[in-house]
Amino acid sequence: NGAPPTRHPEDMLREMCRRLVAGGVAVYRVGVFVRTLHPNVAGRGFFWREDRDEVKVDSADYDWFASEQHRKSPIHAVWSTNSESRRRLADPACPMDYPVLADLRAEGATDYLAVPLRFLSGEVHAATFATRRAGGFTDAEVAALRRLLPPFTRVAEIYANMRKARNILDAYLGAAAGEKVLAGQIKRGDAQDINAVIWFCDLRDSTPLADSMSRQDFLRLLNEYFECVLGPVLEREGEVLRFIGDAALAIFP
Repeated sequence: NGAPPTRHPEDMLREMCRRLVAGGVAVYRVGVFVRTLHPNVAGRGFFWREDRDEVKVDSADYDWFASEQHRKSPIHAVWSTNSESRRRLADPACPMDYPVLADLRAEGATDYLAVPLRFLSGEVHAATFATRRAGGFTDAEVAALRRLLPPFTRVAEIYANMRKARNILDAYLGAAAGEKVLAGQIKRGDAQDINAVIWFCDLRDSTPLADSMSRQDFLRLLNEYFECVLGPVLEREGEVLRFIGDAALAIFP
């Protein structure tokens, strides 16, 4: 309720963590993990540490989500079971069933809490909280975090849906056109004159190639082809507007 409106989720998370500490909740490390809808990026992680007072944002691709490292993480456990996971690291008998717990204990962490963020859509995402307080989180601190989760989850879902919308529009309309749609230019007849270089490319002899390959091999070839010819377009601030079979249309505004 106290975090000021911001355009970026990392700013909201940083403000929330600052206020948690100021309110007496002894968190030193907080993570938020949200899956997204993007052709290449499967999800993003937001990481805050008290000693740095900044939020680092990392992206994970689909290969990482299928990795052993992810499957052995408390984040995967939260997502797959839709339930809370707590490890009281100050207790010598604490089960060290996730590799990350050894790293946390080495940093001086005494308690670790991983909780589901349940979106209205039915999706389950995750947040984690760690403390260095002797003996771990107090009951009052855990209760405070649990009270915070419902409103925090609603805000996180708003940011996630905004991100999904932007990802989809960027992928299928291009970044500039997508931003115009998000800004409200969506009704019939909305148009704008622009000066641009038009790029069109086509894969030569694609029909006999397709006839000579399995469907999966041909799709793999198309992906490699588009990566080769359109990677440089994107690197030079071009916008890919459309894929037309084995052809692509792009512009340089």
